[in-house]
Amino acid sequence: MDFRAQVALDNQVFLQRTEFAEPHLLDGRTVDCVLVDNEGQLSGELDQVGYLATRTLSVTEALLPKRPVIGKTMMVDNESHTVLNLSRAMGMLTLTLTRAASR
Repeated sequence: MDFRAQVALDNQVFLQRTEFAEPHLLDGRTVDCVLVDNEGQLSGELDQVGYLATRTLSVTEALLPKRPVIGKTMMVDNESHTVLNLSRAMGMLTLTLTRAASR
């Protein structure tokens, strides 16, 4: 098995519900993905009652209804998020998202 085939197999395991993935609604489509809240890593203060929370989303690129764009809005579980960063490797996307949250 070559390297690319092994990575593809590893990605499939990583994104299985029996391993790490859970179903989430991404821009109107339910997709198995890994969504991690980065608690304690504040992006910046908003005001006295809120802050910008960051999340990391890992997903198979082909499953998304549209490709995310840095600086644009993406809906995750019916909440608006802004894409801060995006990396793509062998069919897998890893996004850093931010959203306003209350303390």
